[in-house]
Amino acid sequence: MLSADRIVAGMEEAFALIRRERGSMPRAINLISGPSRTGDIEQTIVLGEGAKVEGQIEGNRVVIAGRFDGVIFAKGRVEIQPKGVVTGEVHSPCLVIDPGGIFDGRCHMLGSSDAAATVTIPIRAVSQT
Repeated sequence: MLSADRIVAGMEEAFALIRRERGSMPRAINLISGPSRTGDIEQTIVLGEGAKVEGQIEGNRVVIAGRFDGVIFAKGRVEIQPKGVVTGEVHSPCLVIDPGGIFDGRCHMLGSSDAAATVTIPIRAVSQT
């Protein structure tokens, strides 16, 4: 159970609370945002290099540097960084796969309008050695 005094309005307040209690930032932080269980955040969602996550992500911009298996819905861009691995589906108007990043699944490229027709492109990016 979370006490009311630990609920803050923004990320900077959460980071300040952690620094006050611990003295420094830990390697990993889990934040709970709103009543949602899907991670529907209006800002940038970053999945770090050591992360391994299954499920659904909904956000504006999604950056994957770890491993993700599931479905990503992004209003903006999805970026798979050099050590990132995404397996599943990506629904976004913009998908960027950095050299070394891996995407194994289906990509639904969305237009700027929700009513735009989707285009499905099966793709797999593999780094060149």
